[in-house]
Amino acid sequence: MNRLTDHVELVKCRHMMIFVILAAIFSLFIGCGSIPKVSQKVIDEFKPEVIPEEEETLVYVFRKRAITAAIGTISVGYNDKLIATLTSGSYCMFKTKAGVLTVNLLQGNMPLAHYPLDNRPGETVYLYSEYPKWDVYEVPKDQAIAMITKFTKRETLPTPKPNQRYTTTLMNPGVVGLKLMKPTSSELKPDSEHAIITFVRASGFARNFDIGIWNKSGLLGTLTGKTYFQIRVPPGRHWFFGKSEHWSVVDAEVEAGKNYYIQVALSMGMTQGHVRLLPVSSDKQKRKLGEWIDASSLMTLDEGAIDDSVRQRLDAALPLIEKTIQDVNEGKTETRKLSASDAVTL
Repeated sequence: MNRLTDHVELVKCRHMMIFVILAAIFSLFIGCGSIPKVSQKVIDEFKPEVIPEEEETLVYVFRKRAITAAIGTISVGYNDKLIATLTSGSYCMFKTKAGVLTVNLLQGNMPLAHYPLDNRPGETVYLYSEYPKWDVYEVPKDQAIAMITKFTKRETLPTPKPNQRYTTTLMNPGVVGLKLMKPTSSELKPDSEHAIITFVRASGFARNFDIGIWNKSGLLGTLTGKTYFQIRVPPGRHWFFGKSEHWSVVDAEVEAGKNYYIQVALSMGMTQGHVRLLPVSSDKQKRKLGEWIDASSLMTLDEGAIDDSVRQRLDAALPLIEKTIQDVNEGKTETRKLSASDAVTL
């Protein structure tokens, strides 16, 4: 590059920097006023368009009015359905049977936010998205009324579209804010009737994405970055499952009195994290195990955190696992093998 070209590029960069700064400042002022104000009279006289029945939940979803995020749409869904799209300064509403209910926001196929509204019969809930921030939260009724009167209503789609990302929220309960693990200092030891399987996530990549690990019966535990947990199992064959962008399945054959390890890895996928359950079998991996364990915190499933509502959500994932087992048996989903000979002594 010659000096003239360098100068032109520098000017372009400066102009771009100035634009970004001004846009940020403008967005700050716009954002402060993104929820409009209305008089108390308007709030007092407001009559809802729909009232939920006793066993229903009515949900409004509002998208922030912001000049810097005016281009493009986001999709709104609940559970396995996508039911509407939102532009800047618009909202949609829907009602559904109360129970396990997750509101999903996506841009294209990329998940932006997941919000649980489990077991809220007879309630009207107002959710506010500050897109382009990856966040959604509840707002009080008076703020919602202000937006209903000022924002543009978007009708729901005549025919809902499938929401392929719903499985992420069921298989990884931490995605919707459920904290189901607690620290422990009790290391499990194998005995004459049991093997110990340790799941370790040594990497700190996307540390706060909480990966759920399952067997046929249900959730075994979840792992954030640099944590591990253990389970005690009888000898024989066992299946283990993880899911985000794709399924990862381990078919394990273990012997009593031995320790086995499965590395839980998370990498960048096309639109969300790519979970992999990797049996520790090579000598190279086994040599690293001590480092992984030393750098990680031992956790255990907090049974006290699993109330009836949480149990209902966890049970909703079991049909997904049954379908995956069927896919494995039909050769549609690959598995990784953990053999009895892969036992490790640290």
